[in-house]
Amino acid sequence: MFEKTYRDRLDADLARWEADGVIAPAAVASIRNALPPLPAGINIAVVVGIVGGLLIAAAFLAFVAAHWTEIARLLR
Repeated sequence: MFEKTYRDRLDADLARWEADGVIAPAAVASIRNALPPLPAGINIAVVVGIVGGLLIAAAFLAFVAAHWTEIARLLR
């Protein structure tokens, strides 16, 4: 989920460390080559989760709307 943020920070850190002379350019290349490729942005699990959340929210709103007159006045 936060893979992109992690990679951006790692790239910035590696560039800074290389510029400061903390690590060698070969080590930077080795670290970058050891990382797996970034996963796709949105996959089917994310879409299903979003749609499921929206359906649960819609069901709650429909339930409240159907029982609006029975709900105590203080709770409205």
